[in-house]
Amino acid sequence: MPRALSLLAAFASPIFMCAAIAGWLFEVWPATPLTLGVAALLTCGGPILGIVHVATSNREDDEVEDEETVVAAAPPVVIHPEPQSVRLTPKAEAARRFANWRDTPNEAITQRERARRANQYVRG
Repeated sequence: MPRALSLLAAFASPIFMCAAIAGWLFEVWPATPLTLGVAALLTCGGPILGIVHVATSNREDDEVEDEETVVAAAPPVVIHPEPQSVRLTPKAEAARRFANWRDTPNEAITQRERARRANQYVRG
């Protein structure tokens, strides 16, 4: 717990310093010697407060009892068999043949496009 408080105090100081400077620049907080002194005291006091927290902490609370280490046995190795090939029903096989037919380019259209491009090349 004291270490957490010291970290909180150490990180709160720069944040407060930035907030004080922003307050002075945006004229929310007047930049007087009093506010400068308060900001400096709180900015420097945060790390000092953290050091005091750690120095005066009860070390018995921080100590963790050493417990006996338990070593667990390794899990057994499982060998997975190779997956079997997928068997399609006749209807699924017909659907696959149709999809393959539909997705293949039509040879007649391909030849027509080649001829068109060749004619453009010859004429050009």
